[in-house]
Amino acid sequence: MAQQEKVFQVTPISPGIAIGKTLRIGGSHIIDRVEERYISEGDIQSELDKFHTVLDLTKQSVRDLKDKLKDKLVSSEAEIFDTHLMILEDMALINDIERLIKSQLKSAEFAIYEASEHYVKVLEEISDPYLRERAADVRDVRSRVLENFHQNEGNSLEEKIVDRRIVIADELTPSETAHLPAEKVLGFAVNIGSPTSHTAILARSMRMPAVVGMPPEIMALDPDTEIIIDGFAGRLIVNPDKRTLEAYSLKAREANEFYSSLLEEAELLAETRDGFLVQLGGNIEKLEDVTELKKAGGEAVGLFRSEISFLAAGEPPTEDEQFELYKNLLSSMDGKMVVVRTLDIGGDKLNDSVFRHQEQNPFLGLRGIRLCLKAKQDIFRTQLRALLRAGVYGDLKIMLPMLTSVREIVEVKKIIEELKVELKNEKLDFTGKVSIGAMIETPASALLVDHIAPLVDFLSIGTNDLVQYTMAIDRSNDLVTYLYQPANPAILELIGRTVLAAKENNIWVSVCGQMASDPLYTPLLLGLGVNELSMDPASLSIIRRVIRSLKMSEAEYLASEALKCKSSVDVRKMSVELLRKTVPEIADLIIMQNER
Repeated sequence: MAQQEKVFQVTPISPGIAIGKTLRIGGSHIIDRVEERYISEGDIQSELDKFHTVLDLTKQSVRDLKDKLKDKLVSSEAEIFDTHLMILEDMALINDIERLIKSQLKSAEFAIYEASEHYVKVLEEISDPYLRERAADVRDVRSRVLENFHQNEGNSLEEKIVDRRIVIADELTPSETAHLPAEKVLGFAVNIGSPTSHTAILARSMRMPAVVGMPPEIMALDPDTEIIIDGFAGRLIVNPDKRTLEAYSLKAREANEFYSSLLEEAELLAETRDGFLVQLGGNIEKLEDVTELKKAGGEAVGLFRSEISFLAAGEPPTEDEQFELYKNLLSSMDGKMVVVRTLDIGGDKLNDSVFRHQEQNPFLGLRGIRLCLKAKQDIFRTQLRALLRAGVYGDLKIMLPMLTSVREIVEVKKIIEELKVELKNEKLDFTGKVSIGAMIETPASALLVDHIAPLVDFLSIGTNDLVQYTMAIDRSNDLVTYLYQPANPAILELIGRTVLAAKENNIWVSVCGQMASDPLYTPLLLGLGVNELSMDPASLSIIRRVIRSLKMSEAEYLASEALKCKSSVDVRKMSVELLRKTVPEIADLIIMQNER
């Protein structure tokens, strides 16, 4: 007798449709604990040698894996393995392991486990979901190191998968995900994970449909059970009936055709059907990302996250190091606009070498521009000097994060004028006129925008924090994430105020938050009058398609009606309806994620 079809709602982390039989992978972490073993003093050096041997072996295996995947991943995705190398080269962790071996006479394996476990627990206690996910990276690296004690290179997954299957597992680490043979794995479903995990990032880069939050009962399915993974709507279907199979087979074909067609549009302008031109920029964090940005048809760097070079270094980069980075970035963009956000450390981005102070609520503490002006003005001045020097090599614009007052802008502009005098006296080349922009990401800056706009050359709306602070929620708190509503009329009102202030002062305005990369909100942002959208390069093609399918008049009508709504639900419904009318292929394949 045929098994009855069952449908489970799960969380999509990588779009696409996978139809096939299951292959269960049990126990993603081969070594979760090790034996508590002690050594004699005479064995200390041999244990240290053993530790460094496997450390070097693991580093090389990570480099080999990165090289193996370099043609499949964009630079920002391949940097996942740079993160793993940073963990392996972290001197604080290495020193902790050596100390446990030398002073507490613990075996190398036990010392590795204990020292890394401390890091894991600290990360798991952090409220921000992105940093909590980094605990998985530490566990992954630890497993690789411990496996190498037993000459286990961790390639068993490739050997297990002999034909085309959908992998199901409690959890997959980034290393295990990277080892999944794309020609054999149709997709995967796991119990533990999130859309921000490195595993999710890899799945998306490998174009492998994937979901998390899989019910534990799926692991108990008989081998060869047929299932469907819907990485768009977040559904897992067990024992699909004939009708469901036919529907999803058609959906899979349409999705493949859709993504193929997008690749052919990279050189087209992001212009509405009635002639309104929108500039599409990229949010990037390293020089290597420029290649992917250009390939996707990006017209500018709408946000360069300068803090990444600080977070990746043991010490703050010097002025000359920063100058070379910004110079090369500007040169690589061939005269196109580059917006560099000044050091935005604090909140969820902490770095001991820049600033480390225990705060009860770091998201409401010293972060962004307030950290630079109050606690670390020396580091801030060094960055501004490097930017002014690099500005002669291209169209540089400097953006100030986390503003809450006019005084902060005045103070920064005063510092810049002082630095110009310094550079002139030192006979160093620098740009005499640099554009300064305000990042509107707090309710205070949005409400003060009429006073801020006359002092700056452009405005950029950081919707991630603007939504969080306006709605008074911690977006990492699962209990209140339902209130994270970019389409809330309150948010639209603040965006509208910002756009109006920009127009009245004859300056341009962009959106560089996650809202810019979601096609559901593209008509709303256009209708409100936003000039530029900046996003991850991977999102550019789909947003370009939406813009080219719309009329500006349609978007403006939607925005005006949305501002009259009482809830985000009503706004989203109207946006979905417009997209279904103008660009149904995106409404069908993408928007359903937002309707879950």
